[in-house]
Amino acid sequence: NILIADDEEGFRELLSDVLGRDPTIQLSIASTAMEAWWMLGDLEHRFDLGIFDIKMPVVNGFSLLKRIRVCPRYRNLPVIMCSGVSDRETIVQSGQLAANYYLVKPFKIETLLAKVQE
Repeated sequence: NILIADDEEGFRELLSDVLGRDPTIQLSIASTAMEAWWMLGDLEHRFDLGIFDIKMPVVNGFSLLKRIRVCPRYRNLPVIMCSGVSDRETIVQSGQLAANYYLVKPFKIETLLAKVQE
């Protein structure tokens, strides 16, 4: 079960289309970090992976990741951060917050699929 959080509708649709081809993958899609946080709090769902954008309005992906890393239920949730931001400082910050991988948009679909399988 993968939780995707990105404010760009086109990117959400792309991920949904690509990952939705695998019948073993269940997707939950959020358009904001707060919506994703609410989904994580729903005890009826359990997530195996998060794919989060960094630049989202109000609460960004880094803030969402910080909340996840202190939450006992999800502190070990694998997280892939996706962003059009490619500066070294942002990538380092992602690692410091214990993101498992950082993908710079645009990226190759094959790279995403390999990281999801990992």
